[in-house]
Amino acid sequence: MSALFRGDVVLRSSIRPQKTILIPSHNLFSTSTIYRSQPIPKSGLLKGLFTIARAYLSFYKSGIFNVYHNYRASIPIRRTLGLSILIPTSPPYNISRLRSLKSNTQSSSPTSNASPTSKENETVVGRAQYQLTHRSALDIRRLIPFAAIVAICGEFTPLLLPYLGKSITPSTCRIPDQLHKEREKAIALKLFTLHAQAYLDKVPCPVEGSREEIRYIMKYLNVDWVRKADNDAVLRACAVLKLSTTYERRNWIGADFGVFWDFLVFASLRPRLLRHVNYLETDDALIRQAGGPSQLNEKELQLAVEERGAVDVGWGLGEKAEGVRKDWLMMWLEERSEH
Repeated sequence: MSALFRGDVVLRSSIRPQKTILIPSHNLFSTSTIYRSQPIPKSGLLKGLFTIARAYLSFYKSGIFNVYHNYRASIPIRRTLGLSILIPTSPPYNISRLRSLKSNTQSSSPTSNASPTSKENETVVGRAQYQLTHRSALDIRRLIPFAAIVAICGEFTPLLLPYLGKSITPSTCRIPDQLHKEREKAIALKLFTLHAQAYLDKVPCPVEGSREEIRYIMKYLNVDWVRKADNDAVLRACAVLKLSTTYERRNWIGADFGVFWDFLVFASLRPRLLRHVNYLETDDALIRQAGGPSQLNEKELQLAVEERGAVDVGWGLGEKAEGVRKDWLMMWLEERSEH
């Protein structure tokens, strides 16, 4: 049975014995910390820019190694979940699947004594293990194109990444300035999207961070709605949940290219939104199982809130942001339990 403890994280495979891997809990999903802002030296602008470019390159290389270490740490969990080690598939997005895996593990273990008082809502892995497996799989899939760009472009890589975005950049290779700009754009996009949706619904736009806004967002988190909604509605839902960078069809060269947008929604955005709906249902259950929002650290709390369309909650509040996000996530879980 896999286990996860505070302090040091002990990851063991329940399928076959192997050497125990010890990982500090605060580095469970590590990111590179080599990057530092470099002042431009007096010897010349070009030399200074080259020095900064080399610092970026060193940061990206360190981030690539962290992707490998995170994925290696997730291998015992992948074995427990019955996932391929060579193919970076994501863990199941179905909470009932995680519970059935635990039942199968207990019944197949000759030494397991299933207690009748055991919680039926427990899963085979905890949230920290699930998120490690989920995020490391995403980063491995991004790694191939990203590593190719770093190998080919070298010090010129920072010039290309702003145009390529986070779609091919592993989470361990994103600098703080990039994350800050992404969140600013996501906040503005969410604001425009919700106002556009409220205008179409002919209702007042809900207050940011309120319970009414949570209910407004939750209408997107229904599998039947995702399958039946029109393409424009799916675009707006993806924009609110940070799955898309636009909430409406864009005109290029004087034409709206409606066929292109319809194909984009059909082939990419609708399946992505459907996976995200199932993922959030699983993650909500895992947060409850772990003891609620109070058990999440500051970084995990921010990521959890942003994944639920509340990137603006706690923004610019400094030390008060963590408490505001905990309250918001608690409201979210209360509303989800009523649906």
